[in-house]
Amino acid sequence: MVDLELWLEALPGFVLPADCFAAVRRADAAPPEAPSRCVPHQVSRLCSGIQAGGPLVVEIFQKVGSIDVGHLRAGMTAETGMKWPGSSLELRIRLAVVDVLAAAAAAAAAAAGAEAEAAAWATAAAAADQEARQQWEAANQAEAVAKAVAEAPPVQVSPPPPPPPPATASPAPAIVSRIPPRIQDDKRLYKPIALNNCDQILPYLYLGGVQAASDTESLVQQGIRAVCCCCRELEFPTNEFNKDIEYYRVDVEDMSREPIELYWPEATEFIHSWVSREQPVLVHCRAGVSRSASCVIAYLITYHNMSLHDAFFLVRSRRSIVTPNLGFMEKLGEFEEAKRGTEPSIEINKYMSWYTTPERAAVPDLKPD
Repeated sequence: MVDLELWLEALPGFVLPADCFAAVRRADAAPPEAPSRCVPHQVSRLCSGIQAGGPLVVEIFQKVGSIDVGHLRAGMTAETGMKWPGSSLELRIRLAVVDVLAAAAAAAAAAAGAEAEAAAWATAAAAADQEARQQWEAANQAEAVAKAVAEAPPVQVSPPPPPPPPATASPAPAIVSRIPPRIQDDKRLYKPIALNNCDQILPYLYLGGVQAASDTESLVQQGIRAVCCCCRELEFPTNEFNKDIEYYRVDVEDMSREPIELYWPEATEFIHSWVSREQPVLVHCRAGVSRSASCVIAYLITYHNMSLHDAFFLVRSRRSIVTPNLGFMEKLGEFEEAKRGTEPSIEINKYMSWYTTPERAAVPDLKPD
């Protein structure tokens, strides 16, 4: 087997630019190797140890600018503008420094708090459900008794023999009916939807974690026939879906780079098709914090004409752990701009600062200055 090297040089009469870079990749592989800087007036070796056979592609890059970050510290940002080859517009770029450990600790603390809150809520909901069930059974029993009594023939009761009347005694009393009055109240008691790790955002619209969607029998028993599942197939397989429920899957991970915005038109239409008919629908992801919350916010922007700012705080007021990741919040700003024709109502820099703070304010100031 022969090891080959790959070299790059400019043809006679030409000189490579000072900011020229080249990277080698296999033709069937998208990401190239780390780019190498090419030196003017010299032959540049791009790589070595290549085996013969198999098509290769050499990508040529040109340096267009740089960002001076300086000394790193959590929460800082750096911006710059540059001209991009082939475009007359200036490209603006921003870097953000995120304390990964602090953000992970904050997320873990929020998740722990959410689990405790969900457990307390579930206990209270179970007690309320038990009380409602007892009331419903008592009402049914009372109605059955009243119906049986109402259908029975009247009971005739003769009065006890009166004492000997005087000569002017009045006639004996008439027959007395002792049938109790019929119960007229036929109203059925309202039974609220109670699911683990789930909160009501609007009438018929619920937001929660995967625990709420896993118990599909409870969903059907409580009248939910529509679920917007914001989990990947590996997180919540299709074979675990209930055949009596209609599903729409938003097939993304909770990562900023995921194209969740491509699913919003169909996801929001799916949600609205049920809510508008006063049929409950559950929107969920793994934790009910980022992916599913972003879809609910997009729904409020689309069908309730709410600003991003108002929709975000409405959802957080119903479910306090709601926190779309930075990429999703930026996409929501662009979505709001396209739907409402206005500038985003949440300043992404303010949101980034709040998002990366370990102790987040309950009601942060996120409006643009």
